[in-house]
Amino acid sequence: MHILHFAMGLIILPVAILLTAIFFILLAASRTEARFLRIFGYLVAVFLGCAVVLTFVIGFYALSKGRDMPRPMLQERPSQQRLMNR
Repeated sequence: MHILHFAMGLIILPVAILLTAIFFILLAASRTEARFLRIFGYLVAVFLGCAVVLTFVIGFYALSKGRDMPRPMLQERPSQQRLMNR
């Protein structure tokens, strides 16, 4: 059970960093006078918000599966192994 708490901490760490960055970007965007910079700041904040959601979902999925994410490109197929053994 202790491993699960550690893994949940690893999910929350990048999410917290991204949320902190979003806060400061929105703070700077709200204080700027230039309309273009304000819109750009809001767009960057939305992009980082999507990254937060994606990071949390992928991390939670990996944690709920109890193993690493699948990497099908790295695994050899049985047919390839037979050809190599001939």
